[in-house]
Amino acid sequence: MKIYRIGYYQGNGARLQADLFTIAGITQPTDLYYPVTKTTDCSNWSVSAQWTVPESAVSGIYFAKIVRTDNGGANHITFIVRDDK
Repeated sequence: MKIYRIGYYQGNGARLQADLFTIAGITQPTDLYYPVTKTTDCSNWSVSAQWTVPESAVSGIYFAKIVRTDNGGANHITFIVRDDK
């Protein structure tokens, strides 16, 4: 899993902030689906990876890129880092 901050960065679009290397995935229970609101809730899942945001991190839009080691499939998880000081 690699963490990037979105930005111009000389036309690259993002800059690598951290490389958490290979993290063993875990099988999660079935998510909770609510048909009335058509929403999915994954609050019954366990944490399988985390990144502690360093004090030096700049506020902005970040994403974690995860890549499967078995078939190369990839996904992106977008999140916000903000400075509430």
